[in-house]
Amino acid sequence: LVAKRFKDSIVYLGRSIVKLAKEESKDELVLSLRMLSDAYEHFGLPWASLAAQIAASELLFREWSQNGKVRKRLVLATRGLSQMELRIGRIGNFLQWNKLARVLECHVVQMGPKEEMPYSQLIDGCLSVRIINTKFDEPGLEDLPAILAANDLGLSENAALFKLGYIDEILADYSGVGIKKAEEMAPYFQKVRDQPFYDQMWFATNLCVNETTTYYAKILGCQVIIEFPNTEPIHLIAESTLSFLESFFATSGGTVFPSTETLLIKIERSSDRECFQFVPSLTQNGYTLLVNAASFMELSQVSLREGLVRFAIIILA
Repeated sequence: LVAKRFKDSIVYLGRSIVKLAKEESKDELVLSLRMLSDAYEHFGLPWASLAAQIAASELLFREWSQNGKVRKRLVLATRGLSQMELRIGRIGNFLQWNKLARVLECHVVQMGPKEEMPYSQLIDGCLSVRIINTKFDEPGLEDLPAILAANDLGLSENAALFKLGYIDEILADYSGVGIKKAEEMAPYFQKVRDQPFYDQMWFATNLCVNETTTYYAKILGCQVIIEFPNTEPIHLIAESTLSFLESFFATSGGTVFPSTETLLIKIERSSDRECFQFVPSLTQNGYTLLVNAASFMELSQVSLREGLVRFAIIILA
């Protein structure tokens, strides 16, 4: 990782995880998963990175449930998940992880050296950058100020109010930085819009309020698009599919090349309880994933993995 050989890091860390999957080497497994997450992130594979981070966090949450002690690394892992969701753009997921991180912080006596900028202020500032860069017509934007206020995210709340045109309501909050007139607010938020966090955002803001949702991934130069109904656990199915495809093809650079610029996957419900099947759709370069959402959580890891591997084989064929 230090040498920026991210592809090699993915290979070696992936092999080490198999060998470390034991109770006596749990700490090393958590470390390897977090390092694998970093390698995926730097290799441009956000969904695979998120999956590895979730796997590491799950082990830490299991440890917490067993001994009742909140360790610093659990707080850091939860913070990491909130940061990743913020970069992905799923505001609802970000708020959940951020709230949990703040609760866990209260149970840690010492988080380490004093931070140059409090984490809560840093994450609030990053969220305000995302909000200012959100489209004006994003569905659900009008409900965001109240939600952010309830989560004690004042900077982001003001950014949302500015975005919606309620400048007079926030003008007094900026007297400390020399802003006294409404027309002076626009240049200020233009600076917010251009902050470095903008370059760290992976996807556009997704408030997940439409009937359907779309996720994206760039794999070997091919734009993979997944469209699905905005219900649980369909979100998890779409996320798992993208993370598998990213990780599966992560180390195939130079040996596998895409034959199309775009691959469209549509997730549809099936009445077959055991169904998890990809079938070619009528559209060009497209597939339909038939799945029974009600029984998805009951599918064994073997069945899920086999279904995804079969789909990878179809793509390669």
